[in-house]
Amino acid sequence: MAYRDYYIVGKIFNGVVNLNEGFENVDVGHIVNGVIDVIQGVTHVVGEFANGVNLAKVTIDEIVRQVRASVAWAYRNGARYGADPNRIAVAGHSAGGHLVARLLETDWEGEYGIPADVISAACVISGLYDLRPFPFTKLQQDLRLTGDEILRNSPILNLPETAPKLLITLGAH
Repeated sequence: MAYRDYYIVGKIFNGVVNLNEGFENVDVGHIVNGVIDVIQGVTHVVGEFANGVNLAKVTIDEIVRQVRASVAWAYRNGARYGADPNRIAVAGHSAGGHLVARLLETDWEGEYGIPADVISAACVISGLYDLRPFPFTKLQQDLRLTGDEILRNSPILNLPETAPKLLITLGAH
């Protein structure tokens, strides 16, 4: 079987983790568990997580677990859709950039039984890498992050020893 060039797991949209508004500013038709799309030789998988509920019901740790599980699913199932499981790339914006950064610090072999280098490339766009300021913002009312969650989920405090090809970008209006 001829594999496609790249296998993208998720565009992890900011709106998916919008705390009270659900899928604000996101085309919800594309945010469905296991959606497979092939565009110009790229197999694109968008994984749903936490159903857009607020973090009072689902913790940030659970959202990270769900996103990691979607990568493991893509690795194990991608070949059925013509994708090369050895060429998984991930991308995310804002809160999605945060989640992509968290993917890069995952112990894939230990936690999921898949290769440590399962992610071959990543792109983070205006991500949230240091959550320590969040308790002092209006978002804390909804986020309800504990001190331990902040430390565990701040990628800047948990840099991996190795990483795949990585494009770090930021943008502004």
